[in-house]
Amino acid sequence: ALRRASVEVRLRDGRKVSGRVDFPKGDARKPLSEREWLDKFASLARGVVGEEKIKRIQDAVFALDKIGAAEELVRLLTYE
Repeated sequence: ALRRASVEVRLRDGRKVSGRVDFPKGDARKPLSEREWLDKFASLARGVVGEEKIKRIQDAVFALDKIGAAEELVRLLTYE
């Protein structure tokens, strides 16, 4: 299903500017890049954990295919 969003802005000089997206960035049909994903995660996690832990969580996610990585990720995500 479409997840359409539209916006119209009237500028001070009277002009109208509008735009529409059918699928927001991050939708499966318009996925985030790896860099965008990392930046989004870091911006949301920053208020909860420090920069070092953010980096460790990101590293653990990208190491999930290695033995023991899932346990490390779970440990990192457990609230202390």
